[in-house]
Amino acid sequence: MTGGMEMGGLDGLRSVGWDEIGDDWGDAALDDAAPVEEAESGEDPADPGHDDGPPGEGGYQVVRIARSMRLRLSLPLDCPVTPLGVLDDKFFYLDRLGQMRRISAEKHGQNTLKSLFGDTSYLLLNWPRAKLMDDGTWEATGWKPEECGSALMDACIKKGVFEPDSKIRGAGAWKGDDGDLIVHFGSCIGVFPVKGGRPAWFKPRELDGWIYPTRPMMPLPARDIVPGAAAEVLAYLRSWNWERPDVDPWLLLGFVVSCYFGAALQWHPLFWAVGDRGTGKSTLLMMIYSLLGNFMLKIENATSAYIYQKVARDSRAVGIDEAEPDEESTRLKQQMELARAAASGSTIGRGGSDGNPVEFFQNAPYFFCSINMPGLNSADLSRIAVGVLSPLEGWSPPDGAKTPPEEDKVIMRRIMEPLGRQLLRRCMDNWHRFPAVLRAFRGAMKAAGHSGRGADLFGTQLACAHLVLSDEMPTEADLAAWGRKMQASELAELSTDLPANRACLHHLLTMPLDVKRDGLENIVGWWVEKYISNPQKCEGDISAANDVRAVLRNFGMDVRPVPLEKDNPKAPLYLWVAYRHQQVGRLFKGSTWACNRGAGPWVAKLKSLEGAIANVSFHCGAPDKAVLVPIHFCQEALPDGSDKNAPPAGRTPGNALSTQPDLGPASDRCAGGTAYPDPSPEDYYYDPDPDPFALDDPT
Repeated sequence: MTGGMEMGGLDGLRSVGWDEIGDDWGDAALDDAAPVEEAESGEDPADPGHDDGPPGEGGYQVVRIARSMRLRLSLPLDCPVTPLGVLDDKFFYLDRLGQMRRISAEKHGQNTLKSLFGDTSYLLLNWPRAKLMDDGTWEATGWKPEECGSALMDACIKKGVFEPDSKIRGAGAWKGDDGDLIVHFGSCIGVFPVKGGRPAWFKPRELDGWIYPTRPMMPLPARDIVPGAAAEVLAYLRSWNWERPDVDPWLLLGFVVSCYFGAALQWHPLFWAVGDRGTGKSTLLMMIYSLLGNFMLKIENATSAYIYQKVARDSRAVGIDEAEPDEESTRLKQQMELARAAASGSTIGRGGSDGNPVEFFQNAPYFFCSINMPGLNSADLSRIAVGVLSPLEGWSPPDGAKTPPEEDKVIMRRIMEPLGRQLLRRCMDNWHRFPAVLRAFRGAMKAAGHSGRGADLFGTQLACAHLVLSDEMPTEADLAAWGRKMQASELAELSTDLPANRACLHHLLTMPLDVKRDGLENIVGWWVEKYISNPQKCEGDISAANDVRAVLRNFGMDVRPVPLEKDNPKAPLYLWVAYRHQQVGRLFKGSTWACNRGAGPWVAKLKSLEGAIANVSFHCGAPDKAVLVPIHFCQEALPDGSDKNAPPAGRTPGNALSTQPDLGPASDRCAGGTAYPDPSPEDYYYDPDPDPFALDDPT
């Protein structure tokens, strides 16, 4: 309507006569109420020559709307506000600054609309309220918020239903449907093709069905390519006294690169730097913050609610300093839950104050820094690369390392911010190479004995580091060398990692029984070991053997072969664990496998052990069922390569026990694929005379 005007503001309005705007009614067009005329006698009101009107009680009515009014009830083509859609009574827009706004139907008033447009002259030009001047021209005396609001709501309704939680992408990197890297830099969007080539740049907008609203400014890639920027960053990282100097700096460099890639990665690595005072943790953290800028949120002394609300819909990394375990470790536990969700890219749902649910995204790496590292379960440990820092006093950096400025934020930022932007440029330019590099390093980690999760964690970090350090694909020699350095059985991160089924059995075996022997309450494993070490004599007589088994049976357990093999002198032994015995339930109380009534979760975990037998009748004070665990799981494992193989998992008591199929190397059968392979079973025999299992047992 006014797109061809050279002038703006009130002066522009004063220079335009109303007839130039396209009025076809004259003065009547300025009336707020549109005139209504009845159809003339003998004319068809539905004739295409008439404006369509709604049917009334007396038949059709024809409503004429002036051309100028029609224009004011629709959005101009150059409208700075972008309608997104509607959900219930909420209307969604991108305002003049590109921010997403949620406005209820009754809030489309003057002040709200002014905040949306941010330009009163635009409102005056497109929705004017005018009066006739003495010289015969019309001058705007204000603007009509009712017409502006109506046009905006109409446009939203035409767009349809809008679901903000599944349509908004905030600051950080994302992956397009075709594999392109889409980086939201806050004030602009860069699309880097997965097939290579020049990137495309856009202002915050709707792109391929996703809304990218304006966010705080992020560092932009360097304009000029600087060779060797990644090698310089690595040289700085090598100046710390790492416990694994040939591994940890490369993992940390890969972690920094993964922060730039954010949600575009399938797996988001977690890194934990651990070191006492004097190891340079604060300087390391300052350097990482300076490199990444707004690509990482700096968190100190914050609750998990603050973190996920701060992250909101961004894919920015999170750095948590002073992540020290307290007496209860409640806050750190909640932060670890967020990091666990972020590793694979999850959504956190919470109820909103207005009764509407709210979703928060966790789609980027987490960095922790502390003096002490808390005790973590296997699920958390398998997601974290741990870099241990040793004291710097008396230590000399290796050749080629560069020492960063210590405890000087100004100098650190002056040096690291340009390096970070050059590293970012390197990442963006090489995105098209990343899928192939990642496949190569994941395969190398698999060959080194890692599970799928371990290959994701270490493979992603090493691939990110290689991507910025080299223009070539990793050679077979490179991959083999990293495989030797990253052997799963040798890594500290996995040294305490157990599969869930082994952890469940370990918990059971290490629980004390309320039975005094030599003034001590011995654990379940002690009683089991006491019996299986010499079942036929057990401290010299059968009564002693029966006494040991009676203790175990009082707690819902037993040591014996399967019922069909009780007369076989060569039959292997099993640890029997009852499904519903209350004493077994008490032993698991407070653990992951706790259950208040009925068969607990321990049943499913124990029966998933290699060679375990489920659903065996067991009379232990009352009729019940039991899961039978091969006794070798209660003993020290034989070395890998033993020619004794365990029976297949999940069999029933009716399966033959004499034949045991070759299950392949123990590492391939490892539950969870960690550094603890299933042990090969040892045969345990008992003398047939007398029968140590001849207790009062219906089975």
